Amino acid sequence: MSMQGKYIEDDRLSALAEQSARLCRKAGPVPAKATVSKLRAAMNEIDAAYGKVSERFGTAASVPDACRWLLDNRYIAVREVKCAIAAFAQEKSLRGSEAGVILLDMCRTLVDAGLGKVTEERCRLFLDAYQSVSVLPRKELYLFPAALRTALIERLAGLCRELLSTNTPEKLTDGFAVFGGAVLDFEDFLVSNLFLPLGSLVYLLFCVTKYGWGWDNYKKEVNTGKGLKMHDWMRGYLTYVLPVIVLFIFAFGIYDKFFA
Repeated sequence: MSMQGKYIEDDRLSALAEQSARLCRKAGPVPAKATVSKLRAAMNEIDAAYGKVSERFGTAASVPDACRWLLDNRYIAVREVKCAIAAFAQEKSLRGSEAGVILLDMCRTLVDAGLGKVTEERCRLFLDAYQSVSVLPRKELYLFPAALRTALIERLAGLCRELLSTNTPEKLTDGFAVFGGAVLDFEDFLVSNLFLPLGSLVYLLFCVTKYGWGWDNYKKEVNTGKGLKMHDWMRGYLTYVLPVIVLFIFAFGIYDKFFA
C-alpha cells in the first residue's frame, strides 16, 4: 500500500468532505468487533516492523530516521490503539457503507487528504462540511477521536509495510514524523486547552463553594500542620477572581486555535 498521494489544502477540504458524504452508500450495520480486529491486526504489523528494525538497527551506530522514529515512538501507537479499542469495545455495531464503516471511511479520507497530517482546524473544516450533507449521529461524533486514531494507526501500519520492503527507508521519514505530530498535536490541544483549565476550574469550585468541599472545610484542611496559612481574605480571590482567570485562559485557547 503506497502512502504517496496529493495533499488537499484547507480551502479545498470542505469540498472533498461534501463529496465524500454524497458518495457514501449506506449499507447494513457492521459489528464493532470487526474494527477492533482490524486495529489489532494493524498493531501486529507495527510490532513486526518494530521487531525487525530493532534486530537490524538496535545497536547500530547509524540508524535511518524512519527506523529511529519507530524505535523511539512505538509507544505512541500502543497507547492510541488501546484508547481506540476501549472506545469501540463499548459498541455492538457501527453504521456501514458499501466500502465498510461510514465513520472510519470518513476519517481515512481526512487522514489521506493531509497525507497523514491532522490538525484541529482540518478536523473542524471536514466535519462541518461533511455534516452539511449528512449529519452524523451523536454516537459517531463521540467515536470520532477513536475512528481518527484508527485511521492514523492504519496509515502507520502501511508505512511499516513500506519500511520493510524498501531499500531507501530515509525517504519515509516525513510520513513517520507526520504521524507523530498529528497524534501529539491533537492530544496536546485536548490536554492543554481543554482538560487542564476546565479540570482546574472544577477543582477550584469544589474547594470553595457549598456545592463541594466548602470554604471552611478547605481552609481547615490546608491549614493543618506547619507552614503558610490560608486566610479568610483570600476567599474572594479564589471564589470570584481566579475562576474568571481560568475561564479567560480556556476561552483564549479556543480562540487562538480556531479563530486567530
